[in-house]
Amino acid sequence: MSGPEAFNKHFSTAFGADRWTALLPALRAPTRHAALINPFCEPAVVRDGLAHSSGTLTRIPWLGVTAIASSATDNAHPFPHPERDVHNLWSYYCMDLASMMAVEALGVQKDDDVLDMCAAPGGKSLNVMYRLFIPGDSMPHGSLTANEPSSDRRLRLRDVLHSHVPKSVHAQLNVTAMDGAAFARGHRRFTKVLIDAPCSSERHVLRDAAELAKWTPARAKSAAKRQEKLLWSGLSVLVPGGTLVYATCSLSEVENDGVVKKVLARIAKKRKQSKAAKRRGQGEVEDEDDEDEDDEWDDGSDWWNHVKISVTRRQWPLGEPTKYGWLVLPDTADGWGPLYFCVLKCT
Repeated sequence: MSGPEAFNKHFSTAFGADRWTALLPALRAPTRHAALINPFCEPAVVRDGLAHSSGTLTRIPWLGVTAIASSATDNAHPFPHPERDVHNLWSYYCMDLASMMAVEALGVQKDDDVLDMCAAPGGKSLNVMYRLFIPGDSMPHGSLTANEPSSDRRLRLRDVLHSHVPKSVHAQLNVTAMDGAAFARGHRRFTKVLIDAPCSSERHVLRDAAELAKWTPARAKSAAKRQEKLLWSGLSVLVPGGTLVYATCSLSEVENDGVVKKVLARIAKKRKQSKAAKRRGQGEVEDEDDEDEDDEWDDGSDWWNHVKISVTRRQWPLGEPTKYGWLVLPDTADGWGPLYFCVLKCT
């Protein structure tokens, strides 16, 4: 079965009929945006833009960056188009507040080396940069590697980043074009890794009749296979003491907790096999179940044998907990989302 009927049946089962009845129209409503204020832009230019916004403006107090929300929830674009200051920097960037939460969960400090593995269009990378690079700090110590394999999306990403931060910090910014899964093969290591993984993006599917007509549950399963490789790759370049945030805008548990569960199980299995191999080397006989099948994730390293990966949890002002992470859905989060994220620590 495919198409709208299959879509509704699948998610009605996943969320329950009552919840889906409320969530579906919330997903069809316009995406809500907050304004991420550029700390490098001249304050007068920022104030002038915000003065022409609709609704009552409120700063989000629990974010480590300056973000403004409007009470005009029925207006998809409550903020006027941003303006440039005399240094040619844009005044703010509009994005979903839920996406800012994922970066907040990363806990970026100004001396961190950060990888944004799937960085386009650039909003989350800007969130990272505003934490790394403080206006007036002449000696920035951290760095951001913003990765995007698509050439068209990478051009947009580079433009977004360069048009919001001064040239003085460009040396600490590296825009790369790697396949995210390839970071596992001998790349440098990072203290913080953000993976906003490409996903089945059901909110966009609902707005595209052609995509909705051909939707099947296999869409999420296909995306999850790719996401598992990205998460494995991201964990492989995380230094001990580092933090990784895995995020998607999917509604599907297969792409969210399911991906985290499978990768954690993979790590446990690899460790078990490593111990079994050592025992075989000492002449002990092991069960055939300990033998590994062909491993498409195998990058030739054994990083998983030298670190401990664990899920860390906290409460957030918006959203709801899942088994491994946090889920923000627009029916219960005042129009923000959808976004899932999970925080993983390496020790």
